[in-house]
Amino acid sequence: MASIKFAAHVVATAENQDVCRDDSLKKSMFNTPVSEWSMVPPSLKTHGSNKSAPVRSSHQLSEREKQRRAELIARAKEKREALIKQIRCEKKLMFFSSCVALISAFIWIIAVSTDFWYGVTADESKQSKSNSTVQPLKVFVSSHTGVWKMCRTHRSNNTDETWCKPHPLFPDQEEIRRDPGLDEHVVDYTRTTTIFAVISLFTMAMSLFSAFYTFKNSRYVYKRLAAGIYFITTLTVLVVLEVTITLLRYEKTHVPFKHPEGSSSYYGFSFHMGWAVFFVYLLNGCIFLVLSRKRKGEKEDGTIEDGLRIIGR
Repeated sequence: MASIKFAAHVVATAENQDVCRDDSLKKSMFNTPVSEWSMVPPSLKTHGSNKSAPVRSSHQLSEREKQRRAELIARAKEKREALIKQIRCEKKLMFFSSCVALISAFIWIIAVSTDFWYGVTADESKQSKSNSTVQPLKVFVSSHTGVWKMCRTHRSNNTDETWCKPHPLFPDQEEIRRDPGLDEHVVDYTRTTTIFAVISLFTMAMSLFSAFYTFKNSRYVYKRLAAGIYFITTLTVLVVLEVTITLLRYEKTHVPFKHPEGSSSYYGFSFHMGWAVFFVYLLNGCIFLVLSRKRKGEKEDGTIEDGLRIIGR
């Protein structure tokens, strides 16, 4: 009975003061006789038997943590490889578009240098009827006009003669009065076309330089700069094309010397080459603008972040 009272005293002390330790409980319980062990509370019997359970739990938790980290590492590697593959494809696309823009720049130089932006051809049947009684000295056959000069072909005594002269960009009033193919509006249109054709050459050079520079420094800022210069070049080319269209319409109505009665006009290959260059530079600007976005996993300088850094967050 004294042993039972001692065990009860130990339990009461642990519950009231909360200072009981496992070693003291084991010692007190192990000193209890076997005959009196059945009277010890069940909580004291099993207190020391589950000591190894927390150890197994922490081991299982450690295994789960290692497995989770391994999964995160695998996912990070997959994302990094996918990002590298995407960036390589985008660089190939930008390089191809830049090469096409370079070829288009040479095409634009050819278009600006040639004199076949638009042309005018005379209706010979109407001219032959009107000139059946009186044979003029010269009969207008055709003409073709470019950015810098205009060429006209006349027929005299069944012989075609072609002469070319540059556009007067800054004529005086006397020269405008003597030339039947000039007026103030024609001079303004011609001057605008020439100025923007020169500006477009400079902007093309700047856009190509900035586009190829992005392959050395892949920051998205330089890509957006290249896209902006591409769009500026597109606008200058569009101005040249639209002013040419307006000039042709104006000459049809107000300059009969260049467009005789019964004549027909057309746009030449230089004009169509200009439109091709316009669409190429417009498309390049859109490509560089779309590919200049800041993506997750890419640094400011265009390099790729290490995807394994997400481990431990």
